[in-house]
Amino acid sequence: MAALLKKFDTDNARLVHLFATDTYFRDLCEDYGAALASLQAWLGRPDFAHQFRCMADEVEMEVEGILRTPTHK
Repeated sequence: MAALLKKFDTDNARLVHLFATDTYFRDLCEDYGAALASLQAWLGRPDFAHQFRCMADEVEMEVEGILRTPTHK
């Protein structure tokens, strides 16, 4: 979650709300953290690192899509 808060710092309140209320979003946060950790672990192997960067990018795009969706009250 911390990495997404840093990446999308203008939407922190919405991210915190999503994390507290949406299991899918919590799973995305977990996937993002795992992708970033794996990316760091494999920096010495660019072919593997690239795969994990792509995974992180996909999660970022998914989160951007969620943030563009209007909230329902």
